[in-house]
Order: sequence, then structure tokens, then C-alpha cells
Amino acid sequence: MFSESPVFGVGPGNWSVHYPRFDRGDRVTFGAAPERPHNDLLWILSETGLPGLLCYLWLAISVLRRAWGLLQSHSERVRWLAAACLTGLLAITIHSLFSFPKERITPTVFFWVAVGLLYVLEPRQKSSNRKKNLRPVLVVAVILISLQILFTIKVVGFEHEMKHAVSAERRTDWKGVAGATEKALMFGAFHPEVVHLRGYALNQIGEFESSRGLYTEALHRRPYDIQMLNGMAIACQNLGLDEEAIAHYLRALDTIPDLADVCFNLAGLYARMGNLDEAIQTFLRTIELRSNDAQSYYALGELFSRTNRTGDAIQAYKAFIHHWNGDPRYNDIARNRIKQLSSENPQQDH
Repeated sequence: MFSESPVFGVGPGNWSVHYPRFDRGDRVTFGAAPERPHNDLLWILSETGLPGLLCYLWLAISVLRRAWGLLQSHSERVRWLAAACLTGLLAITIHSLFSFPKERITPTVFFWVAVGLLYVLEPRQKSSNRKKNLRPVLVVAVILISLQILFTIKVVGFEHEMKHAVSAERRTDWKGVAGATEKALMFGAFHPEVVHLRGYALNQIGEFESSRGLYTEALHRRPYDIQMLNGMAIACQNLGLDEEAIAHYLRALDTIPDLADVCFNLAGLYARMGNLDEAIQTFLRTIELRSNDAQSYYALGELFSRTNRTGDAIQAYKAFIHHWNGDPRYNDIARNRIKQLSSENPQQDH
């Protein structure tokens, strides 16, 4: 990521947006993707490039110089406070090379309070009668606090509606999910999960035009999000926009090649369009990625039957019976299909 954008990086907060295209299936799955690296230096370098890293290093050097000066103080109190701040900063910084402590509230507060204390402490006890004009500082503080309160209110509102959305999801109340996620987005798109959940709900209740509009806007911000690409393709194919749907499925597979769910959906679309060879190859690819995929075996049985590959069809139905754990009636259907194919082509029974 850094080698592609070494000067200004991919932009603050955009690491998780761009990471999937560099992952190639190493950590990204259909249901989850990393949101940050386990190394703050790489995080800063990839998001803000060399200028951002230099600023971070400048801060580190400045803090170390300040702390060293305070450690030489004649005041025991100042020395102890400086040593405590420096110890905390070193602990958090070393931890950040293997994890992401600054993503959490508590270590972030400790980090910046320690930095602030180092710059407030004086190496020597000074007495001064000069009056300092604190009005500009107070004005800035009031503005910052007001903005923080406003932002917090929005985040709390967003999380409140997302709680309702997740509860509705557990009840499979997709209309409830759609309504709650719509309200959550009114507070702001603070997390991509709200788009994932809303898009899925809209597809479930058949509002495919609304789903397509949601994903169109969201994909401008997160063009490599696998779930969004898949959801967009599902909306498009249900609107009859088959070529557009194929393009989105292929974009997802170009980003992460080993996505069995996307392969399955694409294969089903090929089959519906009558592109039987492409459908067979894509279902076979699905089975390569997920060998116990009973639905893919059944679909292959149907496709092989339609293309007069009787032996392959029988083997596919047998594999379906072996892996299927759902409604037993489908096992009976598969057995009847095997009997029918075997009677029509006795030489293909084995």
C-alpha cells in the first residue's frame, strides 16, 4: 500500500478501504476484513505517506528531548512525573508495533495526557507574577468541547439505531432492519456494517432499486468492499441488469479470488442466463473452494443433465446426497434423478 502511494498515502482512515486489494484472500473473507494493521508505524506510513511518518517521528524525538530535560530537573516531583510519563509513552509505543492500542480509548487518553504533562511541567520551580491571557485558550477549548459533544451525540444515536437493527436481524425481521439502518444512516455512515446490513435487508424484502442506489453511493467510498460488491450484484440481477451484476461479481473475485459465496452466486446467474459452460466451470470452482457445498453439487447435477453429461450428473447428485443436511425431501428428489438418469443410460450407472 505504501509503495503504491509513498508521498501522501491512501488518506487518513482509508487503510481498511484499500486493504482488500492487497490481501488477495490472506485475511479477508466474505464475512470479515481487517480494519487496521497490527503496527502503528505501518498504519501511519500507509495512510499519510512519508510526510505523516516524519511528523510522527518529529513528535517522538521532541517528546524524548523534553522528557530527558525534565529528568535532569532539581525537583524530585518533576523527575518522577517525567519518568512516569516517559515509561507510559514507551510502553504504549512499543505495544503499538504489534497491536493497535491507539484504537482504544484508555491508552489513547493515557498517551496524550502523558505528552501534555511533559510540556506543562517546568524543569525548575518558577514563580511569576505575570498574568497570562487565557481567553483564546478558553475559546478554543469551548469550541472543541462543543464539537466533541455534537459528534458524540451523533455516534450515540447511530449506535442506538444499530442496536435495534441487530436485534431485528436476529429475529429475521428484515423490514425492521431496513427501517433501523435507515435511521442510523441519518446520523452518519460511521461504520460500513450499517451499509452491509441495510443492503442485505433491502435485497431480502425485494427493494432492489433502493438497494442498488445504496450500494452505488457506498461503493464510491469503499470500492473494494466484497460484501458491497456482492450485494450490488444481487440487486442488479434481480432488476434484470445481468451484465452489470456479472461485472460486480467479477470485481469482487478480482479483488479476492477465493470467495466461494460469490462464485456460487455468479454461477447461478450464468445458469439463469443460459450460459451453461460458464455456470458449470464456476460451480466447479465453488466446490474447489468449499468441497462440502451440497447446493453446488445439486446445481451441477442439473447442468450436467441438461448438457447430456449423464455420468457426471449422477456423480454430482450422489455428492449432493452425501453432503446435504437439510430437508430430506431433496435427498429423495436427487435419488429419483439418479434412477431416472440410470434407466435412460444404463451404461452410465457406474
